[in-house]
Amino acid sequence: MHDLTSLLSIGTVTLSRANAYINLYSLFKEEAESYQPISILSTVAQKGYTHRMRIQELGHVVLYVTDIDRSASFYREALGFPEILRNDQIALFSGGRIHHELLLIGVGGRPAERRDGEPGLYHIGFKIGDRPEQLREAHRELKAKNVAIVGATDHGITHSLYLLDPDGNELELYVDVSDAWKRDPKAIIAPPRLLNLE
Repeated sequence: MHDLTSLLSIGTVTLSRANAYINLYSLFKEEAESYQPISILSTVAQKGYTHRMRIQELGHVVLYVTDIDRSASFYREALGFPEILRNDQIALFSGGRIHHELLLIGVGGRPAERRDGEPGLYHIGFKIGDRPEQLREAHRELKAKNVAIVGATDHGITHSLYLLDPDGNELELYVDVSDAWKRDPKAIIAPPRLLNLE
């Protein structure tokens, strides 16, 4: 298990992020040790999900933003998210999987203050590839663009980089590095480990 001092020795890890690592490690370790392996598909079948209505996938995310030009530029230029429609109040983005995956709506004002551990949205995850090198390359590129990076984690099945958008929304950029979760959902809750992308 990581201690607070070792976590803070990595420059991109903030105090709140370091505490989050420790808390998640303890939670996931306890859960993983008591979990009985069972596949994702058999879980759905055995739990008898026979509802007429069933969610098939997460379709899109909508964010209110303080400055549509600034936020749209960030997602398009800093993150490389294809912008498919834009006017003076909204911006639509899609990676091509579906009609749109992100909608930004400009509302003005100031970003709400966020505190770790409070109820609400924690972060939004975006897949950027299937190889660790792709995440290291993204890390170098984002540092060169002075994007606010708040952490990096090895989740076992994914390697993840965490950053903030212009309004302080936390985003996760990740690469899939294992398909073990298809055979055993326990892999999803493997204790997180610090990831050094330098």
